[in-house]
Amino acid sequence: MIQLQYGDKLRFSCSFQHKGAAYTGAKLHAAIGNKGAFGFDEILNNETTVTGIIYDATWRTYTVTIDVTITTAISGGAYETMVKLMSIPGSDIYWYGTLDDIVIVGAAEFQGLSVSYVKA
Repeated sequence: MIQLQYGDKLRFSCSFQHKGAAYTGAKLHAAIGNKGAFGFDEILNNETTVTGIIYDATWRTYTVTIDVTITTAISGGAYETMVKLMSIPGSDIYWYGTLDDIVIVGAAEFQGLSVSYVKA
């Protein structure tokens, strides 16, 4: 489990394999949200274009990092992660993280304002 506060970044280190012709335009999309019965509900996300995919006759591994910044658009609580490799020939390739593995903590809370006043 990873605990994050507002302003933190969650860094995804993604690896995939490619062989064949050089390719431009592939993208990695990383998100934090909730995995449900009808898909993945993204709350925070980021996307990056993958560069440097060269021709290779055999499988070559590429590693790309992508950061998602934790903002107040997400409430405190437990969430999941999802990454997809997209804009590639064929279908997008998906990866899903462990359920409730990301916890947003440290949300600001306030309560009990008291006020008194007198003639100045």
